[in-house]
Amino acid sequence: MAGDSAQETATVPNKHIINKREHIINTVQKILLFSGILASIFFVGCRSERGTQAAAEGTLRFDGRPIEEFTSVEPVFSFNNLDTGQKGIKARIEYNRSQFKIYELPEGNYHIFISINANTDNPGGYPGYPGDFFKRLLKIPIVAKSCAKLDVDLEKIIHVTLPQDNGGIMELWGVKGEGMISFKSPIQFAWESLGDNVEYHYTIHRMQSEPFRYLEHNIEESTTKATRVFIELADSKENEFYLFHLYATKNDRRIGELKTHGKRGYGNSFRFRAK
Repeated sequence: MAGDSAQETATVPNKHIINKREHIINTVQKILLFSGILASIFFVGCRSERGTQAAAEGTLRFDGRPIEEFTSVEPVFSFNNLDTGQKGIKARIEYNRSQFKIYELPEGNYHIFISINANTDNPGGYPGYPGDFFKRLLKIPIVAKSCAKLDVDLEKIIHVTLPQDNGGIMELWGVKGEGMISFKSPIQFAWESLGDNVEYHYTIHRMQSEPFRYLEHNIEESTTKATRVFIELADSKENEFYLFHLYATKNDRRIGELKTHGKRGYGNSFRFRAK
C-alpha cells in the first residue's frame, strides 16, 4: 500500500506537523491492512461537487472487480464510534457506480458496516441473506480536515442448502438444549458455488449450551473446492450441540461467508445437534 500526505497550505513546512501526519498515515495503513481492506490509503482533500469535505472515499469491489459488475443496488453504511460507544450512526453517503464518499462523520475511531441487499427475493436486513454482499467491523480512524481513501473488498453470503437452508428465517434458530434442530449422522452439508477456483473452509466445534462454552475446538476442519461434504459426528449429549462455520476464498482473498437468520437475530455460524 502506498501513502501520500495532503499538501500543506503554509509556505514554511513545520517538521513536527509533517512527522505527526506521517505517523497517523502509517497507523491507518496498519489498521486497514489487518482489517481486511484492500486499499490504497492516503489522506487527501476529497470534496463533493458542492465543495463539502468528505471524511472518506473509495471503491467497493467483489472478487477484485467493481461491485457494479455484480449489482446495481446501492449499499447501506452504518458506523459504530469506538471512542464514545455510540452505535448505528448514519452518515451522509454519496454513491455512484461502485464509488462512495462519506460525509458528516466527526473525528474519531469507527467500525464500518456495509451491506447490499442484492437479492431482492430474500427478506433483507443486515448483514444480508444468500446472494447479498457485506463487510463488517472495518476499523478506520477519521482525521479532521483530511479524507481517508480506501478500496473495500466485499464478501458474498453463501447459500447453504443442506442440512438446513439459510435462505430465510431458519426453523428453531436460537433454540437451546435438546429443542435445537437435529440431524442424523452422517450429515450432508451442501452450498451453492461462488464460482471457479474458489476454496471453501469449514470447521465444526463441540459446544455446551448452558452455560455457553467450547468443549472441543475444530473436531472437523478442512478446505475443499467441492460444494458438498458428508460428515460423521457422534450423537450430541445432553446440553451439547455442534457449531458449523463456513467461509470462501479465491486467490488468497476472502470472498464469502455463511450467515444465518432467526426471528430474533442473525449469526455467523450454524448450530445443530446430531442424533
